[in-house]
Amino acid sequence: MNSAAAADTELVPAGALTGEPQWLTVGTEPIYAVLHSPAPQALTGHAALLLPAFGWDDECSYRRRRDWATELASSGVMTLRFDFPGCENSAGSPLAAHRVASWVQATADAAGWLRARSGCERLTAIGIGIGGIAAYQSATDGAPIDDLVLWGVRASGAATVRELRAYAAITAGADDDEATRPDGAIGIGGHIMSAETAATLGAIDLTQRELPDAEQRRVLLIGRDAHGVDRKLRDHLAASGAALTMLESDEYHALMSPPDLGLTPARTVSATVEWIAGTARAPGMLRAQHHAAIHAKAPPATSFEHDGVTIHERLATVESPMGLLRGVISEPAEGFRAPFCMVSVNSGALRHTGPNRLFVEIGRRAAAGGVPAARFDLPGLGDSEGTAIRSFERTEADDRTSLAAIRAIYDHLAELGVAEHFVAAGFSLGGYLTVRAAIDDSRVTGALSVNPTGFVWTDKQRKRVFKDLVAMVGPDVLAAESLQRRPRSPGPLAERLGRAGRALDAALRLRLARSELLWRAEHRREIAGLNTRLEALADSGTQMLLLLSEREPLLRMLAHPRCAAKLARCRGLTVEQLPNPDHLLRPLWIQETVADRFVSALLGFASSSERTAAEVPGDPVG
Repeated sequence: MNSAAAADTELVPAGALTGEPQWLTVGTEPIYAVLHSPAPQALTGHAALLLPAFGWDDECSYRRRRDWATELASSGVMTLRFDFPGCENSAGSPLAAHRVASWVQATADAAGWLRARSGCERLTAIGIGIGGIAAYQSATDGAPIDDLVLWGVRASGAATVRELRAYAAITAGADDDEATRPDGAIGIGGHIMSAETAATLGAIDLTQRELPDAEQRRVLLIGRDAHGVDRKLRDHLAASGAALTMLESDEYHALMSPPDLGLTPARTVSATVEWIAGTARAPGMLRAQHHAAIHAKAPPATSFEHDGVTIHERLATVESPMGLLRGVISEPAEGFRAPFCMVSVNSGALRHTGPNRLFVEIGRRAAAGGVPAARFDLPGLGDSEGTAIRSFERTEADDRTSLAAIRAIYDHLAELGVAEHFVAAGFSLGGYLTVRAAIDDSRVTGALSVNPTGFVWTDKQRKRVFKDLVAMVGPDVLAAESLQRRPRSPGPLAERLGRAGRALDAALRLRLARSELLWRAEHRREIAGLNTRLEALADSGTQMLLLLSEREPLLRMLAHPRCAAKLARCRGLTVEQLPNPDHLLRPLWIQETVADRFVSALLGFASSSERTAAEVPGDPVG
């Protein structure tokens, strides 16, 4: 490693192995990246660039890729992860022109930055799905990449797009016709892709692109469960002269399973780490490109345009007893600034960007309108340190850990001078924590919650989450991973009559569940907790917008006579039903509706605060 790079990494900051967020400036679109740095004495001369996936695959695999990068860094391989331009935390619109080209260029620029930062002798790019396509194209274009690890990568872009469209068709609701969008964009499990991006991807054929100096390169192809590796890509790489290694893996399902399951492709990760770091050192290829426009040290803050308005974004780290908590703060660049900050946390086990990048869009729109907005990862989620509690194992006692982390985030934002008062925001489990924060912390003057799991955490909540996971991945996956720790015991009738009895027992339960009185009895604890929390919310005077999809259990509970009476006392609470049954907000038009309502409410809170400050000079807002 060269002396300059050695001096640059002489002091390894706390959290270096688990990742230090960075902004890398690529043209006018800063990209969000996380650098995992080994201790200087542990450096091996190898570096790895871990590319993102796309859409739901990116959301599912995010924490696993973070753990993958940590494993590489522990083995002496400096590793950089990043988000593609127009995706997740990176700047830009997903509908911007030439998105595929920007992903390929961002890969080259990130590789150049990492090579300069690490002083490595050899750099490996790791790509999954679309990330692998970008890695391969970037390498054929002359990016400073030596070796490739490609997992589940198809040689044909058309085949990749067909898979995405098939997934979109499966997850779309019966009344969800995204094909009618005037811009021709398609919704893929809640993530938007422009017609031009889909067409560009569809035209890609990796077998028509030759790797320069292939004989000096190594390529590791990893199979995708029963599908194995792509044969056309395998044959093309074998004929190129590259040193090709094949790895059959049955862990792709673990990589892409819902993040709340906490699965990990441990064997595959270990094999790639050994393949990258365990080989003898080989001379790196000489590169003509030095990427001088990217500095070795990335700034902690950046500015860019969003909806035609310049905003600032800075990275934030909160020290807490649970470990370092990572987040991003969006702020107005000039003009009006609201006296509060919107703070959102994770939606279930998803990273802080929210489902389908929802809270990135809301936060940046809010900042463009003058309202600071922060999004943070709770312990064990996204880029934060610590251990996460799987929601189907969560207890009411675990709320204390989450609420303590949220208080630490508020304290940090106040210390930074961002704001003294806050509007809590969240979706699903994050929506539940939003309600709790609004009641438990007097600094919260407003709340925005969409599809919260409830107002109180009970055994019913855990069972409901577990049922949803079974519906998503199937009971076989859960059984295989030994996650069904408390299987439902059969009723007395089922025990006596076997299979026929179980069917009859299930039919009777379904019939009885339709009885309003029995339903109320079954959910009495949830209803009692909701009633208590509504009372506390009424006493706090907090302004709150609650959005609920058509089939949310909370809608039925709010209609209970006791809750309805308390609801009438909460004059600051607005409850609205979304005209769609999907809990995950996958239809693009529902996402736009939620974003519009949240931003509108934030600007309304800001206007109200401004009027109050003008009427009572010097008094604290809220």
